[in-house]
Amino acid sequence: CQVCRIAPKRGAARCLEDGRLQHWSGSRWRTMCRDCPDDCTKVAGYPDEEGKSERLCASCAKAAGTHRLRRPCRCCPDDCKKAANYADREGNAKRLCASCARLAGSYSVSNPCPLCPDGCKKE
Repeated sequence: CQVCRIAPKRGAARCLEDGRLQHWSGSRWRTMCRDCPDDCTKVAGYPDEEGKSERLCASCAKAAGTHRLRRPCRCCPDDCKKAANYADREGNAKRLCASCARLAGSYSVSNPCPLCPDGCKKE
């Protein structure tokens, strides 16, 4: 509606011409999952069975068989890729999974426990 375009409030919703539902996050419109219940607020970031982008959330995409990793680890074998969230030895961000980063020596704990000793910090 015209009011939502001018000043949407957080949680405001709108329906697009193709039937997709969007919610205002406070900074941008987020497309909601097609298969989740209407009261669920899971964001659609994965394609559906027909290849249309931003139709399913991660769990629904896994059930539909369309889930793909956005940043696969470059060192893991092709049959069991994990998400790359850690830097490599050269400092390139998001190239390795936690296991491969530990092997490469570039793993660092992002949220260290303040009570653990310095030599064995854990999240």
